[in-house]
Formats: sequence, structure tokens, C-alpha cells
Amino acid sequence: MPRSRGQKVPADSVQVYRGPSHLAQSASETSLRVAQLSYDLQVAASAGGTFTTVGFFSTAYNSWASYAVIYKEFRLLSLSVHFQPSNRYGKSVTNCRPGYVVVDRINATVLGGRAVAASNESARLVTLEDPWTFTVRMSGAEESQYQATTGVTALQWIKPYFDGLTNFAEYGYMHQVALVEFRGTQ
Repeated sequence: MPRSRGQKVPADSVQVYRGPSHLAQSASETSLRVAQLSYDLQVAASAGGTFTTVGFFSTAYNSWASYAVIYKEFRLLSLSVHFQPSNRYGKSVTNCRPGYVVVDRINATVLGGRAVAASNESARLVTLEDPWTFTVRMSGAEESQYQATTGVTALQWIKPYFDGLTNFAEYGYMHQVALVEFRGTQ
């Protein structure tokens, strides 16, 4: 091999690697897709006059199956609940005292009562007579982990707690929006 001025040329017995400086991941491992999924539900009191717990259930979203077929993993970036009362100005529902909305990142258990809800550090006082929005965003190492799109459990619980309501009375509608990041094509 001829030498150029200022360049070191390896001996003929030395092999020189001329590939990329890092291992390239396959396209299926690096393909990311962020999608906004949403669904609506009617808010009605239970037989005990309470309304509690809203969480991210993948099967509740109509478009979930379309993404689960394409992608192997997902993580929930944020979850928002928008409440719109059905009788805001009519005030036809007599039992409608303020309640609390809290975030529980651990489980789906129902809050143990008004005092438990009020003592939660994320508690916010709201009413079923006025519109409100509550949002929780991904936070911490555990929530940033990807999970398989199959066999999904509920995540990032937003727990409204209202009691003293009229049994089975309809109070309004919730629009739930999840921002989900998918990765790894099947």
C-alpha cells in the first residue's frame, strides 16, 4: 500500500474494521409511534351512591387492537379525564356534594372514603355540577418501562371519589384521553 504524507497505513497483516461505529438496531426495535386514544363513558352513581375509579384499560379503547397487532410494546405517556356534567344548569339532581379526584399509580382499589381521598397528596376538590379536567403524566423509572401490548393491566389510575349521590342517577360524561407510545413492530 502506498503511503500518503501524514497518514499512517497499517501493515498488511493488520485487519481494519470499516463498519459503523455502533451496532445498528433493527427497524422493528426502533420504530416508535405515539398515538392518542380516547373513549367516553357515562358517569352514574352506584347502588351505594358512590362514583369511584377511572383507569387506563387498553381494551376500553376501540383502536387498541389495531396498534396491538402492529407493535410489541407500549408505555403510557399521559392520561387525561375530562368531565362534562349532563345537568349543569338544570340542577335536577339533588344529591351532588363536592368530591375529590386523586392519582394512584399503584393499584385499582377503590378509595376507602372521603377522608382517605382528601388526605391524598394529589387530591383536588371538584364537583359534578361543573366541568373539570384531571391529567396524570408518566413519572419515574418504573412508569417509563415498556410493557407488552398483550395481557395489559390497567395503569395510572385517576380516582374520582364522590359519595352521598342519588343511587343510579346519571351525573354526566367523561372523555378519557390516553397518549400512548408504541414500539417494536411484530
